[in-house]
Amino acid sequence: MKKQTWMKGGIVSTLLLITLLVVGLAVDPGSSGSATSTKLGMTINVLVAGKGCDKNAGASQALRNQGFKDGQFVIGQDKIDWSASEANQRGSTAFSSKTPKSASELTKQLASKEVKAQTALVSLEKQAGATEAQMLDAKNWVPAQFKVKSEWPGNTSYQNGAVVSAGTRKSDTGDVVWLFVHPDVCVQVMNGQVPPENAVTADRAGCGNPQTSLPTPVGGKPVPTVPPTSLPPVTTVPTPPTTTTLTPKDPSKDVLLNPAVPPAVKGSGTTPVGTSPGPATPVYDTPCGLVSCPTPTTSPPPPTPTAPPSTTPVTPNPPASGDPGAPPSS
Repeated sequence: MKKQTWMKGGIVSTLLLITLLVVGLAVDPGSSGSATSTKLGMTINVLVAGKGCDKNAGASQALRNQGFKDGQFVIGQDKIDWSASEANQRGSTAFSSKTPKSASELTKQLASKEVKAQTALVSLEKQAGATEAQMLDAKNWVPAQFKVKSEWPGNTSYQNGAVVSAGTRKSDTGDVVWLFVHPDVCVQVMNGQVPPENAVTADRAGCGNPQTSLPTPVGGKPVPTVPPTSLPPVTTVPTPPTTTTLTPKDPSKDVLLNPAVPPAVKGSGTTPVGTSPGPATPVYDTPCGLVSCPTPTTSPPPPTPTAPPSTTPVTPNPPASGDPGAPPSS
């Protein structure tokens, strides 16, 4: 089809030639020496979408999404006040001993063979999902300086050859952050296809500490408020009380009147339906026929009467003759 258009329409062929020349000569300011096909695809995307890769604008929008307002930060190499004390403040666990004041100084510092620099570089590559070549391309970095106090919830420190979480850093005004804008998605960021904060990685300038998240104003990243939705009033219908209706027993279904039920199951005697059998005869399982037999009382027997002592004097019998003590016979 391109060949037919080329042959039939001189104007169309001329426009096509101009487009091919623009694609071939266009230079993506955010590319980092990646494959030609990637650069060509990004350039075509720019031509179709109408927006190029403005890393300053992408980084600014990422900071706005973190809660910073216009006027609370400046961005760009020529806007930074490197003499601010907070921009050069660092601790004993910092990754660098010098504040890089340009993108070329930063990438040169990251490319150093020092263990701290190599550790920081690997951490930044992992955070950004970028290659080493992209990370060491100075065109992918832009600095930003905060005119208000800031918080760094993803701050890290260097300990024993590793990147260790250092909690939230609270900085005074003037702190500076280096922002890496991923070149592979820079155009998509500008066209609103990728959230800026997902394409931007932070490295604090003063200490060189990689950040696992972007800095925020004091108080943290604002939570978007969802406007309340007006719902129609709910009308509650009262539930009537539940009533239970008792159904009288059908005499034809009485077990005692069912001829199919054996007499042994029915028991002895039946009471005709509609008549009262009267009170049941109580059955007591006691020897005396009562609910409980009376408990016999055990009392001691009455005392046996004794005869009063006799008042008749007792005359002793005289000893027989011959007994010792008998009086002599006359």
